[in-house]
Amino acid sequence: MERNNMDELEIQKGIVLRYHDIGNGFPIIFVHGTPSSSDEFITVINKFKNTFRVIAPDHIGFGASDKPKDYDYTIQNHQENFSKLIQHLNLKKFHIVVHDFGGIISLPFILENMNLVSSLVIINSWAWPMSKIEYFPNWMKFLMSSATMKFLYLKMNYSPKFFVKLAWGKHTPLTIEKHQKYIEKFKNQDERFGTWGFAQALVKENDDVWQIENQLNKLSKIPVLLLWGASDKLITLKSYEYWKKLIPNAKTKVLEKVGHFVADEAPELMIEEIENFYSK
Repeated sequence: MERNNMDELEIQKGIVLRYHDIGNGFPIIFVHGTPSSSDEFITVINKFKNTFRVIAPDHIGFGASDKPKDYDYTIQNHQENFSKLIQHLNLKKFHIVVHDFGGIISLPFILENMNLVSSLVIINSWAWPMSKIEYFPNWMKFLMSSATMKFLYLKMNYSPKFFVKLAWGKHTPLTIEKHQKYIEKFKNQDERFGTWGFAQALVKENDDVWQIENQLNKLSKIPVLLLWGASDKLITLKSYEYWKKLIPNAKTKVLEKVGHFVADEAPELMIEEIENFYSK
C-alpha cells in the first residue's frame, strides 16, 4: 500500500498522520503495534474492503506517517492522535481490531465512547504493566532503558530485526523478503525513535497510562473476540488467560502455531475468525 494512496491528518503543526480509508460499508478500524504499520493487515484489508469501510492508521513514527526525530513518542500522545483521527472521521459506529500496542493506544477512546463500538477484536495485546503477567524482571527493564539498548534500537534497527523474528510462529515461515519489509520501514536512525518510544513505555510501568486496567471489565458490555497466536514468545498465552478473567463473556480463539503477528502470518485464519464473529 503506497503512501500516495493514503489520507492525511495533521495532528500537530507540520506532523502528518496517514491512514487508509477504503470501501463504503460498515467501518472497521485496524490499529497496529510495533515494530509494524498498517501494512501488517494488508491481506485482511484487501479482503474486507469489498464489504466494509476499512480504516487503518499508521501511528506517528511508523509506516507512511511522519517520523520526526524530536517528537515525544509517549503512549499518551499516540492515544491523543488516535482520538483526533476518530473524531475527524466522525464515525457513528464501528468495529475495531487492535494488535500489540494498538490496544493501549485505542482503549481509552473505546472505554469513553462505548456507544460507538459495535465490537472489539483483541489480538496478542495487553493493557497493564508488562511484568504483571509476562516475564519482564528488573534486570531486563534496566537493560531496555540502557544506553546500549538505545544504540541497538537507533543505530542497528534492533526492534524489527530481532523482535519480529523472535515473535514469529510456525504457521507460515518468516521469509527473508517478508522480514525485510519490516526492517525497511525504519530506513535510518532518525526514523527509529518511534520504536524506541514504545520500548520505553514498557519500562515505565508506573506511568498513569497503565492504570486503565481498572476499567477493562467495562468491555464486557460490548461483543469482544480474543484472537490469539499461541506461539508468540513475547505476549504469551498468560496474557490471553488474563484477558479472559477480565472479560469473561468474550468469545475466544487460540491459533496454535501462529505467532505474534497474526494478521501477517495467518491472514486467512484471522479473516475466517472475524467473519464468524461478525456473523453472530
